Amino acid sequence: MYRSILPTASPDRYMPSYSDVVAGNLTPTWEVTPAVARTMNFSFIVRDNASGFANGIGQTDADLMVVNVVGNQPFTVVTPPAWGSGSNQTLTWNVGTTSGATINCQSVNIKFSTDGGLTFPTVLASGVPNDGTEVVAIPAIADTNNARVMVEAADNIFYALSDVFPINNTPSFVLNDSTGAQIACGIDSVSYDVDMITVNGFSETTNFTATINPALAATVTFSPSSLNTNGTTVVDVSGLTGATAGDYTITVTGTSASQTKAVDLPLSIVDGLCASVANTSYQTSTTLVQYVSIDNASGKPSGYSDYTAISTDVNRGVSYPMTINQNTDGNYTCITSVWIDWNQNCVFEASEAYDLGSATNVADGPSGNSGMMVMVPNDAVIGTTTMRVTTKYASASDSCENSHDAEVEDYTVNVMAALSVSEFENTGNFNVYPNPNNGEFVIEMTNNNLDKTLNVVVYDVRGRRVYDSSFVNSNDFNQTIKLNDVEAGLYLLNVTDGNATMTKKLIIK
Repeated sequence: MYRSILPTASPDRYMPSYSDVVAGNLTPTWEVTPAVARTMNFSFIVRDNASGFANGIGQTDADLMVVNVVGNQPFTVVTPPAWGSGSNQTLTWNVGTTSGATINCQSVNIKFSTDGGLTFPTVLASGVPNDGTEVVAIPAIADTNNARVMVEAADNIFYALSDVFPINNTPSFVLNDSTGAQIACGIDSVSYDVDMITVNGFSETTNFTATINPALAATVTFSPSSLNTNGTTVVDVSGLTGATAGDYTITVTGTSASQTKAVDLPLSIVDGLCASVANTSYQTSTTLVQYVSIDNASGKPSGYSDYTAISTDVNRGVSYPMTINQNTDGNYTCITSVWIDWNQNCVFEASEAYDLGSATNVADGPSGNSGMMVMVPNDAVIGTTTMRVTTKYASASDSCENSHDAEVEDYTVNVMAALSVSEFENTGNFNVYPNPNNGEFVIEMTNNNLDKTLNVVVYDVRGRRVYDSSFVNSNDFNQTIKLNDVEAGLYLLNVTDGNATMTKKLIIK
């Protein structure tokens, strides 16, 4: 992805080279900035010049770092149409997913350049929230066509540059795609939010039109169809059912009496999940998949097994244990990866991937991270989606890899609405005692006002059910649970009435 370079006097290393970034080239020779989700492993190495050693033996040290790239909307700065010297202006940038839990960048610095981005001597803001907008004071400088803005993470490693723009008092506007690329899979329409950002008192009526390249028999509508000040138009693209799979660019053009500006909206149409078929030269395989009600033991009938007829129901916001067993085909190490297409866009994204770990020299043994609690995202799309399980020799698989020493299996997961927890939250008491215990404990619920059947399930750390029973609920529920002959360790207790649920950890001594 990135090459090694000769030492420099600067302690900072931009990747790719900063001169290439300033030139607008993120994929120069020998370096490629990733545009899709991936994991990158970096090594920083220091070596001395062997000074003081007669035989010239140098000393080295190294530090390792892993950078995970999320394949969602990129972090970009909206290039201003123009800024007036000495004025207050609103800078806009596309946050993407950088402020979310995965990347968790909460603050940014904003820097200003008048030499096209070669240097950024002026700090317009420092440590401000990474919320996509900030009012900044522009220095009182002479008019120029070489202004540029940098927004950099104050607590992370990424940054973005605007394009070059002018400093003058000319009324103007710019269009910005605040949604990012859209993927259509089995759906008829997608929509984008396009922001119109004005400066210096621009007030001309601006009408919106669209073209699609390559040509696509789709309908594009705008709401509203024109703006004359700051605002957002919703761009609806419909008629995508049956369209040819491929990548398209929707160019939205805003035309006023004096100016014409445009923005490109990326659209990908896919006709289903990517194929992933392993070879059959070896017996590397998944031998057991357990997730909620999925409990499928299998061999290796082929490099790909379609088990989508096997399904389970899950609820938004609930975590469920997952267990995967492997056949490593001898004294070898294999790694299991799982993907669940929660947003149902027919793309397995980094946020939808789960590392179930490795196993060595087993014919039917659990992967190292089996028992992992896999949470259904609160924004998972309701309905059926695909879960892909791949066990591969020596290294983790890609979700769309083919002809590898592995086995691929697909299952169906049916996403349902979140369970209501209000009833359990209103319960006077929900107690489990003693905890830790020796395998015998009491579940107590008082003043719960529930008449439904309570289901009590206990899972071990591999996700296997070691206890499963139902009880008639009452206003004051008190039930002793006995786990017979279980090993000491951590267990998960799940209590549900079909609408509400509660999960607690159990320690068995």
